[in-house]
Amino acid sequence: MGYMNGRRMLSFGLLCLLLGVGYAVRRKMTVLQRLYLPASVIAGLIGLMVFQAVPLPAAVAESWKGLPGLLINVVFACLFLGVEIPAFSRVWRSASRQLAYGQIVAWGQYVVGCALTLLLLKPLFGQPDIFAGIMPVGFEGGAWYGCWLGACFRQTRVSGDERLCVGERDRRDSFRHRGGYGARELGGA
Repeated sequence: MGYMNGRRMLSFGLLCLLLGVGYAVRRKMTVLQRLYLPASVIAGLIGLMVFQAVPLPAAVAESWKGLPGLLINVVFACLFLGVEIPAFSRVWRSASRQLAYGQIVAWGQYVVGCALTLLLLKPLFGQPDIFAGIMPVGFEGGAWYGCWLGACFRQTRVSGDERLCVGERDRRDSFRHRGGYGARELGGA
């Protein structure tokens, strides 16, 4: 137990050190202050450059894996600190049009994806029905959401969908070399 806590403290100390360096760099370079770049972003970029040159110890990297899920709670918990929350009617007046637009775009992606799959991709190219969900997942959810749903796609025995959601193509799977994704790549016949 003591060894595990020591690794966590080392990794946490390394993150604090990076944040301190980011803060110092931001204080010294006024251009970064004018760009409103937070010290955490600067520290992340510095860490990215440093850890490309000097490999990160495996124990530290392993202890960082669970941090994003925890720290996103801190970000959103602090979002409204010191801000007076307006009345619901005022929020509705200012946000209702954006809410309606977001719903139209979100549901529209599903309608377009389903229509394209049913009318074009399934009859002409033999794509499975689940192919209709790729466009909304990739565009609305973004690349990380597509990667996260890769496990769901694998459970439905439709391999490759997570690659399509994030637009991943390499030499083996490029449209140019293979002529597109067929039923074979998506788990079909």
